[in-house]
Amino acid sequence: MPADTAVRPRSGGAMLTLDRAAVLAFVAISAVYFRQATTLAAHAPFWMDEILTLRTARLADAAAIWSALVRGAEFTPPLGDLLVHAVYRAGITDALGLRAVSIAAIYVAALATGAIVRRHAGTAPAALAAGVMLSSGLFGYAVQVRPYALVTAAFAGALMLHDRPGRASNRRIVAIGMLLALAIGLHFYALLLAGALALVELFKASSERRKPDARLLIAIAIAAGSILLYWPILHAARMFSAVDVTAPDYYARPTLAALVDTYTMLLGWLVVPLSALLAARLVRPHDAIPLERTAVLVAAIPLGVFLFASLVSHSYAERYALSGMIGIAMLFGIFVRTLGRHADLASVAILLLLIVMAPWRDRGEIGKTDRLDALSTVAAAPTADPIVTGSGLRFLELREAFPGRRIVFLDTPGAKSPDPTNRNQVLRWAAIDPALGIADARTFLCAHPTVSLFAQPANGGADPLPLWLARHADLTPPPAGRASLTRVHARPCPHGSRS
Repeated sequence: MPADTAVRPRSGGAMLTLDRAAVLAFVAISAVYFRQATTLAAHAPFWMDEILTLRTARLADAAAIWSALVRGAEFTPPLGDLLVHAVYRAGITDALGLRAVSIAAIYVAALATGAIVRRHAGTAPAALAAGVMLSSGLFGYAVQVRPYALVTAAFAGALMLHDRPGRASNRRIVAIGMLLALAIGLHFYALLLAGALALVELFKASSERRKPDARLLIAIAIAAGSILLYWPILHAARMFSAVDVTAPDYYARPTLAALVDTYTMLLGWLVVPLSALLAARLVRPHDAIPLERTAVLVAAIPLGVFLFASLVSHSYAERYALSGMIGIAMLFGIFVRTLGRHADLASVAILLLLIVMAPWRDRGEIGKTDRLDALSTVAAAPTADPIVTGSGLRFLELREAFPGRRIVFLDTPGAKSPDPTNRNQVLRWAAIDPALGIADARTFLCAHPTVSLFAQPANGGADPLPLWLARHADLTPPPAGRASLTRVHARPCPHGSRS
């Protein structure tokens, strides 16, 4: 074993007892994690990005999925959609079944992170690192039919294989390359994770005073090159995205505030114990742990993604950088190790705190109250009139939640939107699925003089339709602070059309 795995000598049964307590605490956290995740996943409605995946995965076959992705169904490689397609073909169509893969993936990522920390800091700090993973902002992505949890698990697995002592076997190097290629096949931004692992190898080689493993770097390069397999989809995504990112209020603009929000989301209240452990790390003498450099580099992944977005893609969202939590969790295990003989006791104490704080876990996108308010408003509506909206975000969510209701997206081409991203996505889907329910606002109101307008506060997505209708129909202005349905009476249509 490397020298750093023996930094904490065992002395008597007290430490072994604390190790067992830490493992039992992690088992309790695991039970809470699965209970909360499965309950939420079974009952929470799908949000827009999940619906894009579901609509794509429901297509007839792999060729249809590929064609839809080239036409902008969503901006991802095909592996995630093909996986969900296979789940559908297996007869699993309920929300929990569809989200179960992500729930398992975050748990696998936690176990892999704990395995890495255990080699360097012992059992109790490892249990702490794994528990932190399950208690972090990753939970909000463990309950989604999206590829982000799988990307995180694949990268954690690659890090775990890379961290093993001794010269890497060819089999292990192939496995690392395959995990990175899998991550890239799930999401284009995972290309940056291949670069991160290459940097980890360079730093590790420097600390071990050896040359970087050329075989490993070649495997990483081959994995990175696998992105070219999806070039038609990537090229189409870049073309479509280039239109969206120019909007003045584009939702995913890379800003420093967005970067700070990423770490805020990942950590939440965990920033308090992490800050305390960092303070202890700075003031107490400690043995050098080579893993610390790797952990800092992985924790900086959101910064790397942010820089890439600022300079290249011009699109940044916290979900593109979730793997940074792996490094943060490692730092918990490393920093608690600096407490010396108190490390195990501190690990158990923080693990118990994680259990106590579990009810306040961040549920992410699918738990947002504005979405739940929108769905409950439509569910309670007795009207038989068509329900119309100009919000691309809410339109797809309402259509998914209420397949038996007539819900129509009214497009207003002449009305400028500060962020037409969701409108553009709906229009791209209208070209893929003409039965989706898209209509020109003027034409539709000529044929349906009475409709119910679904409107919402501004944080529910850009929606130019209420202002457009105020100029072309008779209605009471919708309330500004909540979702609502408002009866709209269109003005007479001269000569069968509106001018």
